Amino acid sequence: MSKLIFGTSYVNFDEPCLLLTEQNFNGRRVQIIRVMRADKAVEFRKDLGNEKTFIASSFQIPGGVRDEVTGKFYIEHTVGELVDIAEALREKDIKKNMPQRNLLEEYARTLESRGVVL
Repeated sequence: MSKLIFGTSYVNFDEPCLLLTEQNFNGRRVQIIRVMRADKAVEFRKDLGNEKTFIASSFQIPGGVRDEVTGKFYIEHTVGELVDIAEALREKDIKKNMPQRNLLEEYARTLESRGVVL
């Protein structure tokens, strides 16, 4: 059963943050920041623009955890810290870190090693 989460129109960078996530919804990239206020989780949503302009895929950054036994939240990061991490992840091009391969050459070598003549 899901729980109702209240929305908010603002967050402060020095506010303790439970979670920051960036997801694509209906062709738009949306940043969702979840903070605790008056012992209740509240969400702030920000439209970042067209999803096609972003290199990075969707991601989640936890800022704290909930103790399953006591139900208490332990928050380790602020909104500002998670926003900084999100900006770094958003700018990272994972494709640049992957080794470049020439699949045609690799295929030809595989055929050659098997004795297949083209």
